[in-house]
Amino acid sequence: MKSNAEFKVLKTIKATGAGVLEDTLIQLSSTLARQICPQKMRRIRFVREEDGKELTFIKNDLIRSAEEIADLYKRRWQIELFFKWIKQNLKIKRFLRVFRRSLVLLYVKANLICWKKSTKD
Repeated sequence: MKSNAEFKVLKTIKATGAGVLEDTLIQLSSTLARQICPQKMRRIRFVREEDGKELTFIKNDLIRSAEEIADLYKRRWQIELFFKWIKQNLKIKRFLRVFRRSLVLLYVKANLICWKKSTKD
């Protein structure tokens, strides 16, 4: 969601959990936005403890707690960093989607073993 997007706060949910600043139920307020995305969403503001950076998440998950959603994003970011590291250090430019999952894992493991052996020499 863009920073200048217009939305209406429908409900403020009690912010619970470490780092959660705000948890609100929102709906986009412009006519076009309501036509494209009519459902209610959660807007969660969270402070990352590692560096104090404030993050805002927009989710359609109305069941999980704000802390759980922030934790999911943190885990997802760790996966993104892992793939970035793989591409940089193992010289893999892209992952072919035609491989089955087990073949991709085997390929990554083999590259990690080769990389580890090459760094010991």
